[in-house]
Amino acid sequence: MQKEGKIQYFSGKQDMIANGVFDDVDCVISMHVNGDSGELMFDVQSSLAGFAVKKAVFHGRASHSGAAPHLGRNALHAASLAMNAIAYMKDQFPAEAGLQLHPVLTSCGGSVNVIPEEAVLETYIRANTLETLLEAEKKFDDCVIHCARALGMTAQVERTAGYMPLHQSEEISDVIHRQMLSLCREDQIVKQVVSGASGDIGDLGYLIPSVQFGFSGISGRIHSAEFSISNEENAYFNTLKIVTAAVEEILTHPELQVKNPDFSEKKNFYMKEWLRRPSEEKNME
Repeated sequence: MQKEGKIQYFSGKQDMIANGVFDDVDCVISMHVNGDSGELMFDVQSSLAGFAVKKAVFHGRASHSGAAPHLGRNALHAASLAMNAIAYMKDQFPAEAGLQLHPVLTSCGGSVNVIPEEAVLETYIRANTLETLLEAEKKFDDCVIHCARALGMTAQVERTAGYMPLHQSEEISDVIHRQMLSLCREDQIVKQVVSGASGDIGDLGYLIPSVQFGFSGISGRIHSAEFSISNEENAYFNTLKIVTAAVEEILTHPELQVKNPDFSEKKNFYMKEWLRRPSEEKNME
């Protein structure tokens, strides 16, 4: 669809942000199943990790691996060296940063009789904050570029924007929490879970006050063929009650009508520095 020009970005919310759909929206209330099948009914004010996608292409020089290996430049060696540097780099971040980085080798050209002239490394970079994510991206690029250079080769890094970390509006989360208490006990609500998963609701949360509360009432794993609704009352009706009651409370209490005064500035950064097209994301040395 992107190649056909029907969408600009891979995320629906990112496309809507780019097209100005949320420019006159004051806040967002969303929900997502939390997968719990026990006594817990809801979660509130949890956070989601952000992520970016990286593709590193190492360029070496092919040569006969038996007769003249010294004339070649093994791209796989550069990729291997970079993977070690990336592994060591991860130790420079504290545990609470939530950095997750697990590169895989997705391609290596040539055959057993030829020094490989190209190798491709791909990974997601995940982190709990935007600052950590941007810092880790820069360090990843440095590992790739300089490890290739150390062995007399070059490397190209391509970036595709993932989702920003989600940090929910405290004011709106408090409203949601109050409405949950009209339907369940306090001990049936989980608060401030730090999740390594991601969602494009994080992009909205960066721009405007947003929440995404969780609800139970399912069986089977989320995103699997076994997934099904086991508690329609909670999954369908209680969530509707929470949202409608929260909207009413926000609309009738001006002090709850929080807005982001820096929307224009943040959207400008978002479009230029975060949501760049993959074609604009090439860094080659």
